[in-house]
Amino acid sequence: MTTAAVEDQLPESKSRSERKRTAKMLSAICELVKNGLSVSHAAEKLHVHHTTVGRWRKELPEFDTAISAAEAEFIDSQIANIRTAAKTSWQASAWLLERKWPAFFSQPQVQVNMPGAKNQFEDFGEMLEKLRACPEWRRLAPGLFDPVIDVPALPVS
Repeated sequence: MTTAAVEDQLPESKSRSERKRTAKMLSAICELVKNGLSVSHAAEKLHVHHTTVGRWRKELPEFDTAISAAEAEFIDSQIANIRTAAKTSWQASAWLLERKWPAFFSQPQVQVNMPGAKNQFEDFGEMLEKLRACPEWRRLAPGLFDPVIDVPALPVS
C-alpha cells in the first residue's frame, strides 16, 4: 500500500481516530497481520480500537485490500511450513488434508457433525427396509435378508 494513496484518501478535518490514521499506522497494522496477528489484536497492540480499524477498512478500500493480502501472505507462509514438515512426517500432510477437505479426510465423527451432514436413515429398521428393497444388495449378499428362523435354545442340564 503506497503512502500517497492513503494520504489522498484522508479527510480534511481530523478527529482523534483520524489523526492516528497515518500511512505508518496502516502499514504497521498490515505488517502485524502478515506476521500472524488477527486484525483485532494488531489494532490492540497499536492502541487503536478494533472498530476504528474496521471503519478504516470500509473507508479505505486499498487498506482493506492490503489487510486481505497480509492475511493471505501469513496463511501461505504457514502452509509452506506444513508442507516442509510433511517431507519428513506424514502427519503434517494428514493434518492439512483433514482441514482443507474435512468431508473427505477427517475422522467419521467429524464428518457426521459437519454442517450440511445429513443422516439418511432415522433408525436401523428403516435402513434395513431400504436395503431389502434394493436388488443390488440381494445380489451382493445372498441370504442376508432371508427370514430368520427362531430355533429354541437347548435345555441345559
